[in-house]
Amino acid sequence: MLRKNLNKGLVKEVIKESANIFSLYIEILTKHKRYIAGQFISIDPYQFQELSDTLLFFEQIKKRKESARAYSLLSSPLESFIILTIKIENFRKETEYPPMLSPFLASSFMKNRYIYFSEYSGNYMLPLNVPANSCIIHIISGSGIIPSLSILKYDLFQNRLATTQHILIYINKTLKNTLFFSTLQKLESLYPKRFKMLNIYTKENFNFSKNDLTKIISQYVINNNVIAIFVCGASNNRWEKRRSNKLGIALPSKFVEFISFILTSCKIPKNKIKMEFYG
Repeated sequence: MLRKNLNKGLVKEVIKESANIFSLYIEILTKHKRYIAGQFISIDPYQFQELSDTLLFFEQIKKRKESARAYSLLSSPLESFIILTIKIENFRKETEYPPMLSPFLASSFMKNRYIYFSEYSGNYMLPLNVPANSCIIHIISGSGIIPSLSILKYDLFQNRLATTQHILIYINKTLKNTLFFSTLQKLESLYPKRFKMLNIYTKENFNFSKNDLTKIISQYVINNNVIAIFVCGASNNRWEKRRSNKLGIALPSKFVEFISFILTSCKIPKNKIKMEFYG
């Protein structure tokens, strides 16, 4: 049974962004509070009849109910739909169980279906007080761009913080698999004084190293005008941590762990850093 006081929406359109990433455009059918750019919603898998057998199987193995899954919003509060951009997760030997909800949601099958979701949550959002001539850094990998793009669209379109500059350090394997590249490029051309994008392609520049990335990030974040640093990307999940503890082996750092190390080395105060991650 679903919880009470959930928001109800109708999936009006499904856009295939890449081979394994889909965006759901959802019309809200219930009264709901205004969300803040960068926040996420949670979706309960029990609302989908097609998943009932899978859910029963997982309950039998795990000895507990499945929890709702959180998904960042791509849309900004200025848009008429809320937009969920979902990447299909793959089963890996490091994870204990196969993914359940993301392969179901990230498909054209969702078009014209009702969907129920929780209220908006999360602290990945602009500071309440932003001084004039300040700078906001986004250090992003892959589909981690989703909540930062929500923030960028909201702030740039309404131009409320007219003297604030956003700098995006966007790390991907190649240009081809850079999510929302054309959208970001358009924002950069529309707001050249307020938005700068620095693209780093790890598979196209074979001489590029972690030391190079450390130098680039350090030169931008060590700046008195920087008031917030947003970080979003892959992180070691709890199954990987549990497995490594069981085997007594150290986990290699993923994106979020590596960026955290750089920011700590640069002595960036924790209250300036906003983090979201997936794994």
